[in-house]
Amino acid sequence: MISNHIFQTSFEDLPTEIFLEIFAFLPLRELVKAFSGLNSYIDLIIESMTDIKHVVTYNDVNAIILLQLRPTQIGHLVIVHAEKVDFTSLINLRSLKLNFGTCAQFDSIRPKYFPILEILHIYDMLCSSSKDNSRPIIDLLEVILSNGFPQLRVCTAIRIGTLSFSKRWKGSPSLHSLCLGMKTEHDQEQLRSACPNLRRFVNGRRSSIDLPKGDEEWKTTTSLMTLIEATIRIIDNPSDNHYFIHPERAVEYRNNRQTYYKKALNSMLIYGRPRY
Repeated sequence: MISNHIFQTSFEDLPTEIFLEIFAFLPLRELVKAFSGLNSYIDLIIESMTDIKHVVTYNDVNAIILLQLRPTQIGHLVIVHAEKVDFTSLINLRSLKLNFGTCAQFDSIRPKYFPILEILHIYDMLCSSSKDNSRPIIDLLEVILSNGFPQLRVCTAIRIGTLSFSKRWKGSPSLHSLCLGMKTEHDQEQLRSACPNLRRFVNGRRSSIDLPKGDEEWKTTTSLMTLIEATIRIIDNPSDNHYFIHPERAVEYRNNRQTYYKKALNSMLIYGRPRY
């Protein structure tokens, strides 16, 4: 006899693993806004997460409050022009991007606060003088390039000036990708020797890696395809060719898209998958 009962499955009946997969794509603000407070089961799942993405721009009060309320849950952080942010309580931070940080913020990037940091991107500084600029950078690089962050594999330091190799840099075997402005070829070779496992090195002295400011397509995103599509649109737009570090790549792209895709994706895999 066929039963007339219809079994309905509700949203809450999904296994925890599915929720974690879904929530992993959402930044903290969207996660809290969309799902927090629905019921105790989902709240417990959110509370258990320790690898959430978060963005703070221009001293956004709500974003700062969220950071303060959930410090141990943030694994990936982007800070842009937000000098009021203290992020030293984020002990589970694995990825940090700091754009226009203060001297105090640069001084706070230390292993005692971020023992499992894997990816670090720093751009520009908000300091009152060039003398103020140099000290935090020199101190931070000494920590980075002396294996202070034993899990750090990707480091980018752009628009912070050019540097000579320091004998105080003891080496960092964990680094796989590094962008840093070195003054001479000899300095660069010494740096490579100190970091024997480098797969990718970009000398910031010779390459301008600035992204077009104000372009909506370059906002932070969790979608790899969005990044690729935005890159392709810029390549295909002749009026924007001045953004390219190497104009010959545009020619290579037009002549052989498949080769370009493979090189671009291989570079991304080495450099680090987009996480914000």
